[in-house]
Amino acid sequence: MAFAQANEPYIYGEMGCGDGSHGLFQMTLNTVLSNSNIISISYYYASRRSPAPSDYQPGLNIPAFPQQVLSVFGLSYGKVFFSNTPCVRYILKGGLCAGVTLTPVDFEYNTNRFFSSNYNYANQEKFVIGIVLNPVIEFPVGRGFGFSIGPYVNVNAVTSVLAIETSMMFGKLRGRKDGNYR
Repeated sequence: MAFAQANEPYIYGEMGCGDGSHGLFQMTLNTVLSNSNIISISYYYASRRSPAPSDYQPGLNIPAFPQQVLSVFGLSYGKVFFSNTPCVRYILKGGLCAGVTLTPVDFEYNTNRFFSSNYNYANQEKFVIGIVLNPVIEFPVGRGFGFSIGPYVNVNAVTSVLAIETSMMFGKLRGRKDGNYR
């Protein structure tokens, strides 16, 4: 039995989070084309605890420890592989991203400490371009709602992110009666 995507494209959004080398938040707009290719436009915000002096003590600051932040927009392209069930499909996609990183630098001991940390620091901002790999397994349980899970890899000149992300999908995810097939 040959399976084929519906003639009209599926357009849907995703919003999710993940954890790994960095904590991760993502928003994505996906378009599955009639030839089973996918194009994604995404925004990713990743943060992790930055290296700090060993005697660093947080004050009442939120977050308590200095954070290295990666904020990027990405454009990905890939292929959708359909399974025999309409509620599972596999997506291999990758692409490019661009954005900024903020990294705490120049730690100086704080002698006037009142409700603040014992070190002051500056955030160094850098523009980065990176490569993104994001294969996922999608579970479009309904025509307009579903879930996805998969690894997220972002490699750039400042930091690399490796995380497992889970997302909630919403929009046109599959066809009317029989899921992904005509």
